[in-house]
Amino acid sequence: MGLFDTFRRKFFTPTGLANPWTIPNDISTSGLFKAYGKTYSLFAISLRIAMTVGEVNWELFKKKADGSKKEIYEHPVLELLNNPNPFQTGAEMIEFTQLNLDISGKAFWWIPKNRLGVPGEIWVIPSTMISPVPSKQNFIEGFVLQSGSETIPLSTDEVVWFKMPDLNNPWEGVGYADAASIEIQSEDASGRWNRNFFSNSARPDGVLEYEKRLTTEEFSRLSEAWRQQHQGVGRSHKVAILEGGVKWKQIQSSVKDMDFPNLRKITRENIMFTFGIPQSVMGISENVNRANAEAGEYTFAR
Repeated sequence: MGLFDTFRRKFFTPTGLANPWTIPNDISTSGLFKAYGKTYSLFAISLRIAMTVGEVNWELFKKKADGSKKEIYEHPVLELLNNPNPFQTGAEMIEFTQLNLDISGKAFWWIPKNRLGVPGEIWVIPSTMISPVPSKQNFIEGFVLQSGSETIPLSTDEVVWFKMPDLNNPWEGVGYADAASIEIQSEDASGRWNRNFFSNSARPDGVLEYEKRLTTEEFSRLSEAWRQQHQGVGRSHKVAILEGGVKWKQIQSSVKDMDFPNLRKITRENIMFTFGIPQSVMGISENVNRANAEAGEYTFAR
């Protein structure tokens, strides 16, 4: 019998109890992309910004010799921006660009040329799939697109590269979601904790401690009995009856102790602050009147 088996039989941990000393790793760019679809505040804030930017109408002007401007209503550039490729509208292309930029700090357009040798389409490449190739002479030699097991080189005249400044690496970028990554992880963790609390996971937030070592049969019997009595939403928070020298040891705080409502509110406000988005833009009416709502709309538009 191994050391783990000996420890397990003295301190029985109900099924589903996570290690309270586990420290999560910093979230990666691909992790932030996944968090976009699973963290309500990140999704709502970043998508609201992207959709607002996508609503902007493109305008093209020609500057005259006297310094005045003349608007041009029909031009291949306008047509390309409004109809970038067969599968996206211009607004959708801009939304994808803005989401990549805000979440990862960088965005890439691949612009293949048509038979005339001029840009024919615009495709937004997810920033997790493409990276610049540094150069001592030209800053970058080109770009590398990783599609599955295939590596595709792209030249600098095929790619438009948007990036937000990264002080540690000029070939990378720091997005708003990068800066708010700890808040995003906290938001995700608190949401999952709340969900798992109601699902119960066969645990009332503690361990059962025995003075003697359990046999394999005793351990299996107790595990099954505990699962049947306490696992599931319908059995959550029932009183546990212990016997035979069993001691209950509380090791986690309750929902009330954790104060999740205020925690999630503060986390949401911190993410909004990082993205520079006012409460009124998100439809939050708390502490918002008409004057500061209009000021918030103006600030957001700027």
